[in-house]
Amino acid sequence: MPISSRLRLLGPTLALALLTACSVDGPTEPSARAAMVREPSRLFDVDSGSFRILADYYSGVNHIMEFEVGAALLNRELQGSVYIRVSVPPIPVPVPPRIPCITSSIMQTETRPGWTATVKKAGGCDKDIIVDFSNAARQRATFKWTYRYGITKIDPGVVR
Repeated sequence: MPISSRLRLLGPTLALALLTACSVDGPTEPSARAAMVREPSRLFDVDSGSFRILADYYSGVNHIMEFEVGAALLNRELQGSVYIRVSVPPIPVPVPPRIPCITSSIMQTETRPGWTATVKKAGGCDKDIIVDFSNAARQRATFKWTYRYGITKIDPGVVR
């Protein structure tokens, strides 16, 4: 399946994860945390996908999800990854006029050799994440992540 087709599936995948946050039978705290990648050895291969769920658990009442999302698409190959932690609070019943915010934060970035990642917006409470990827040949791509109640947008960025 081409990467573009997989990216179209991210919306429903994240929506399902968000619905799970409100479920009584949702995920629980893992017994062992996933080790974060420190070397660019696990970057996505061509046609291997562009999205991994690393952890999915509750911390108190908040639903925590950790993702690795591919970035900077060049000739069907992703040049980096952005590791993101999302904290989804429960929505009280009855629903208040102002819905609680979802907090997205960057855990780390990862690049292939020759590429650099620069964080432009680090996320926060209902805030976007934006990371620029570039190399010495002046190729660039901008990764964008928006995750709030009612809207999910992920743009891995295409190298230009």
